[in-house]
Amino acid sequence: MFRRLPAALSAALLLTAGTADAEEPGRFRTLSMGISGGFQSWSLTGLEETLADRADQFGQQGFELAPGDFGITYSYGVEFQVRLTELFFLRAQADWTRMTFDDRYRESLAELSAPSRDGFSLAYETRVKTRPFMYALGGGVAREFESIRIGLFGNLLIAPLELEDTVVLAREQAETETRLTSTGTGTGFSANLGIDWFTEVRTNLFLDLFWRTGSTTVSLDQAGWESSVFPGERRIDLDATGLRVGFRWI
Repeated sequence: MFRRLPAALSAALLLTAGTADAEEPGRFRTLSMGISGGFQSWSLTGLEETLADRADQFGQQGFELAPGDFGITYSYGVEFQVRLTELFFLRAQADWTRMTFDDRYRESLAELSAPSRDGFSLAYETRVKTRPFMYALGGGVAREFESIRIGLFGNLLIAPLELEDTVVLAREQAETETRLTSTGTGTGFSANLGIDWFTEVRTNLFLDLFWRTGSTTVSLDQAGWESSVFPGERRIDLDATGLRVGFRWI
């Protein structure tokens, strides 16, 4: 569906039609700021493949790790827009989000024990989060109508990420927890379709539909733990679609 994006961008340029109306002063000041929150659906292909390999390795030893995926998570952001003309805007955004891959069953740890390892259990949790934010820098076109503004923006995506693995080993009454981190910064592209509803004051309610794609390679911070279970480098392929709502001060 995203292959149609260039056609959508071309269609958005039709918003520039009617230059006579564009000469009228817009309701946006030179600088505007918005805050928003919502949900996004992530597909982290490269990472999910390495986690599946990890589950297979432990499965051969008698441990049964539950399959899972990152799925839908929440996202919060702040953005600034700079009006160049009545139609063209620059845009900068910072997002905070995290995704958790919990590949253990929700029952007690004792129920995770393999038959040949009575009283011994293993659990893993992998979390991906922004470090501290994911950034989007770009621009686009926006057209004001009587009560709404519709805009389409393209952005360069800068993605500093942290991958956190938590390992829990439990035997009888003793439990040991180890936490490892891997960090890295990648790049990508994002596109946003925004709809603003004007109010009686200089605060808009807005809806933001977005799509992102890119990749980040993270390196293990604790080199002494490098193994087939915890590779020294892991690739995180980012593909996400999402929806946020928020307020914009214009």
